[in-house]
Amino acid sequence: MKLVNFLRLASLCSLALLLAATSPLAAAEKDDPFRPPAVTTQDVPAVAPDLIERLRQYQNVRSAAFRGWSPDGKGMLIATRFGDTTQLHRVYEPAG
Repeated sequence: MKLVNFLRLASLCSLALLLAATSPLAAAEKDDPFRPPAVTTQDVPAVAPDLIERLRQYQNVRSAAFRGWSPDGKGMLIATRFGDTTQLHRVYEPAG
């Protein structure tokens, strides 16, 4: 009888330790402001906010697209974006 009670107590303690160890992870997953609500994960740590800020510099980049040759035939036309405005540039030399 005493052995059965000991095993029950040991099982309950093991279960309590398991729940205590996993509940902060579940709370961290729900408290991650960068994870979209439609995405469900398990055992994935939250991304540190300072890492998000460091990576932001790589997300705001400008591109240049070839749009044709200049009318005088001595250069090319490229389109770039500054803010929300697309601008057309005439380039006459490499790296110009």
